[in-house]
Amino acid sequence: MVGEGRELGGVVVAYRQPEYVDQALQALADGSRVPDEVVVVDVDPVEELDLGRAGGVPARVVELDGNRGYAAACNAGAMALDTPWLLFLNADVAVSAPAVEAVLAEAKADPSVGVATCRLVTPDRTMDHACHRGIPSVWDSLSYKLRLDRLFPGSRRFGHYRLSWLDPEGSHDIEACCGAFALVRREALDAIGGWDEAYRFYAEDLDLCLRVRQAGWRVRYIGEHTALHHKGAARRAVVDDGWVRRSVLQAHERFYREHQESTTGRAIRPLVELMFRVQRRRLGPRRG
Repeated sequence: MVGEGRELGGVVVAYRQPEYVDQALQALADGSRVPDEVVVVDVDPVEELDLGRAGGVPARVVELDGNRGYAAACNAGAMALDTPWLLFLNADVAVSAPAVEAVLAEAKADPSVGVATCRLVTPDRTMDHACHRGIPSVWDSLSYKLRLDRLFPGSRRFGHYRLSWLDPEGSHDIEACCGAFALVRREALDAIGGWDEAYRFYAEDLDLCLRVRQAGWRVRYIGEHTALHHKGAARRAVVDDGWVRRSVLQAHERFYREHQESTTGRAIRPLVELMFRVQRRRLGPRRG
């Protein structure tokens, strides 16, 4: 049951990143709209996480045994809160002061918005394009790999994955955002059954946004406001890089089979299957 008088809950997912947790919580505390409560999901903890240095935001820790992936951590955080709006953040994301208030206001103003986000920028101030993208088809993935979207940024045929014809500093609907900053209406999250925990690393945000849109809600992008994303910090924290690469491949394959295979041309499907076989062979047999 949604808590009375409490509107916004924050879920900060951390995997052995105490220094980033401090930055993320302090940025939330310094913002113009502080969440009513923040749950820090400590994934596979090796020592107790100290939140004492980040004052100004009501926060508590939920420990999650084992590394079951970002989606599982997000679900654990959502279950620990009772607010109608949930802000999911990577620990390596520091919001700008007006970002949370602006994104929440835009989402609340339209009952058809199920997910909202802002523009993510990296420490060198370049845009993290994962915050502003379309649901990629096989063709979109190929165009992106061949950098055709860079050669023809105004083309909807070549630039669909990055939605490159749209102004990244404006506000508009998109097909998918990055899970590193995702404001989600609880009603929409409940309607789709939460994050799909079968996605352990990568594509869980694409899957979430796709299913939210299929359920009738919109995904809204507010590009005038930003959050700093230390992109790759979570991956670098994982000791077993083989686990990461295998999980990414499994996510790609699962997303293709669930959402793309049926709409991929019959002549193309054998090539996709060959690509997956080659990638699995490169990874080699699973150890342990």
